[in-house]
Amino acid sequence: MKRKFYYLAPILIFLILFLASCSTTQQTLKSQTGNEANTKDSLYVFDKVPVDTTKTEIQPAETNSASIPADISFPYYLVQIGAFSSHDRASNFVDKTQSLLTQNVKITFDQSVNLYVVRLSRIYKTHEEAEHAKNDINRVPAFKDAWVVTIEKKVN
Repeated sequence: MKRKFYYLAPILIFLILFLASCSTTQQTLKSQTGNEANTKDSLYVFDKVPVDTTKTEIQPAETNSASIPADISFPYYLVQIGAFSSHDRASNFVDKTQSLLTQNVKITFDQSVNLYVVRLSRIYKTHEEAEHAKNDINRVPAFKDAWVVTIEKKVN
């Protein structure tokens, strides 16, 4: 009879410890804060982000035939340094970074991505030229994420 108890003792001790150590998250929070009503307020979920109420005015896309010189053939390449949800944000970016650039930039609305894009004004005829310009501009930390955009054809 004593032998059976030796086999059951470890199992009973394990079950007692296991059941005694389990508690719900709510009980844990109550014991940490000492206040039942404060449990929901003490949980951090996300910061409230204000809704962007900036009114945007849609401008023509970069590939508008009026903005492309007549001697440019397709495809051509541009270096893009940013994309923003509003014209104001794009303008702020240009104002803050224009002094770091040796070239002019252009802000246009790109309907394919529904964003205001900031691109270097220069048009490159080959991908290699654009890639070289992108690599030069990537040396400036503010433009480390610049990339080359291929413009395939005119938008009518």
